Amino acid sequence: MVNLCRGGRWLQVWTAQMTTDQLMEARAERRRLYGWMVDFDDYEMPFNHNVRNRLQQQAAVEQFEMEMKRKTAKRKK
Repeated sequence: MVNLCRGGRWLQVWTAQMTTDQLMEARAERRRLYGWMVDFDDYEMPFNHNVRNRLQQQAAVEQFEMEMKRKTAKRKK
């Protein structure tokens, strides 16, 4: 356990934290293994790809809803 003083408050670090260099190496390794299209808990890339996928999903839902409305309108006639 290590005590740190930050802003006048003492903090206790119970586990060893990774350094910035170690974190960057871990991210680079994950990118190398899984490519750029994989999203990690702490790494979101690529934003535009995710937005496009969600828009396509929403368009599919809207198209399905419109088809269902047409079918129910035909049944009522």
